[in-house]
Amino acid sequence: MGGVWEMSRLEKYCSKKTKFVFLETPTNPTLRCIDLKAAARVGHKFGATVVADNTFATPILQRPLEFDCDVVLHSATKYLAGTVI
Repeated sequence: MGGVWEMSRLEKYCSKKTKFVFLETPTNPTLRCIDLKAAARVGHKFGATVVADNTFATPILQRPLEFDCDVVLHSATKYLAGTVI
């Protein structure tokens, strides 16, 4: 899909059939940041569960639950394999 850092684009792709809004911020590899609070607002407007992949930022730098995301993921394999330093 791409380009969802603009909330109007995210809203365009959502409907009442949308079950999940899956976000990664900052994005890999471009490091673009998504406004998590705004994205959560859009997702919740359509009744979707908002999931944030927070692997790159880590909980030290960003805590998506504080921005109304419903689920936060961290990829342990990236750390175990040594690809995130």
